[in-house]
Amino acid sequence: MRTCGAIFAVFNLLAIGESVWQSCPQETDFQCGRRPVEHPERDNLNYVGPAYPGQWPWYGIVYHRKPNRIVEYACGGTLISERHVLTSTLCVKSENCTLLDSGDVLFRIGTHKLNVVNVGYAQHRQVIKIHQPVEYDVKSENKVVILELRHKVNFNKHVQPACLFFIPGYGLNGSLIVTGWGLPEGNVLENYKVHSGCDHLYFYCENNMGLLNLTGVCDKDRNGVVHDWQHYLYVGVAKYIRAMIDCSHVNSCEDSGLDLTGMIALFKYLPWIANITNLDYLRTVRKGQRYDPTKQYPNLLPRRNCGNVLNGNTETGPNAQLYEYPWMAMLMGRNYRNGSIYHLCTGTLISHRYVLSAAVIGLNSRFLFYSLFVRLGDYDKSQNPDCSGNDKTDCAPPFEDYDVEYTIEHPVFINHDYYASMINDIALVRTKKNVLFRDHIQPICLPVTEDLRQKKFEQYMFTGWNIMNIGKNETNVLQKTKVSLVNITECAERIIIHPKTNFSSMMCSKEKDYNFPGTPLGNIVEYNGNRFVQFALLSIRRTGPFYYIMIPYYMDWIIANMEE
Repeated sequence: MRTCGAIFAVFNLLAIGESVWQSCPQETDFQCGRRPVEHPERDNLNYVGPAYPGQWPWYGIVYHRKPNRIVEYACGGTLISERHVLTSTLCVKSENCTLLDSGDVLFRIGTHKLNVVNVGYAQHRQVIKIHQPVEYDVKSENKVVILELRHKVNFNKHVQPACLFFIPGYGLNGSLIVTGWGLPEGNVLENYKVHSGCDHLYFYCENNMGLLNLTGVCDKDRNGVVHDWQHYLYVGVAKYIRAMIDCSHVNSCEDSGLDLTGMIALFKYLPWIANITNLDYLRTVRKGQRYDPTKQYPNLLPRRNCGNVLNGNTETGPNAQLYEYPWMAMLMGRNYRNGSIYHLCTGTLISHRYVLSAAVIGLNSRFLFYSLFVRLGDYDKSQNPDCSGNDKTDCAPPFEDYDVEYTIEHPVFINHDYYASMINDIALVRTKKNVLFRDHIQPICLPVTEDLRQKKFEQYMFTGWNIMNIGKNETNVLQKTKVSLVNITECAERIIIHPKTNFSSMMCSKEKDYNFPGTPLGNIVEYNGNRFVQFALLSIRRTGPFYYIMIPYYMDWIIANMEE
């Protein structure tokens, strides 16, 4: 009979306990958080107690290799990709508190009992590398590691990768489910329900309210994982991993200074986890690199085929003309829960692969449960295709939607609820495939030359969709208006400004109705003929003066972060 995966060649796993032979289940593709096995009598989402086979297909067992061909149970581990397992640092420490060599660590997945080998469903892998975070919070240093497996696991109904909770702004408060190896009778995987009052998102969540009575978990498993109690986000995802149990208070290797068990929140580890595992769903928002003046960067921005002016771009309004601003982009969010679509931000197409917008789009897509895509070639949001208001036979091709590969936000983007201004609120949105330029989809020009970067105007053309007067028909149509700037220091006196605000990188105007973040300011200038060049983008959505990010100030950063 064929078995699934490589059995530890030189280790006597059968000595752990009884063995069960079962045929290998059918393999499946990567889809995190799926639970193919359902129990006919237990609520598949909320059951608490001994786990049934297949309830937690991502939770496995970490073993230590001992002398004389002995394999010893250490703790649990969470499968997060076909070759990566998330566990605690305590799980890979020796009796003298040193980090084990990767060759002395083993992993088993596909079973719900410690002392049953379960040949067929279970898969066994050796570890070739133990990854540790590069950056730590003071309280959580060396608490989390990733085990890299020598060979990939095969996904099936009993072996699935977990989904890590990737939405910012949610503390570890409310009802949670803790999963770990802890039931004394038969060493079965166990589900615990706990209530946490840790309502802040830190690396470490102290149990200072006495709500997390998890000492029993630590007695058996030094790496219990915390799942959400509720079911939401992606349809079909059973649970998300939110945190890991910190058992340092019951371990001689570490002294946490706490008498009770706490939790290690995983959200701030996600950039590190994404870098190690290369999981796409964790890499949707990336920090851009800083501009290095000693490096040569290819300029991937168009110089001639951009900012094409239609009929002189007349200044009459408020409605723009059809085809007048073909670089306008809508950053759309598709709700994970119900599939509904929302206009989150505005941007401008600047090349075949990139849209320029505000960095707040990254927060919107993660915090508001949205997957992001770009809509190009739209003019009137109430119809598709778009037709001229004066001639209903003059119609543009339908708009086109492009999936987003990832968003690159400025590495020093700062967003704080207390302040009305944001710092470095600029981002590049990269599409998954090249955008095909057509009559109604064209790139805008950016100030790529030194002469363009130095230009200043008393007024700028502001183009966007109005969201202030929702319900009026004209708000569905792309609008345009002239914006007059006011002194930046006068604006700063009217609202609370972040102390790190760099006024040389910002402009300010009075209130306007068109307030989607990322909405552009530009003008027609002499540049390879008459071209429309973008000089700024809207940063904030609050009432009061409007702040704009000055594009010339960020041109080097934009070029440094674009790829073919």
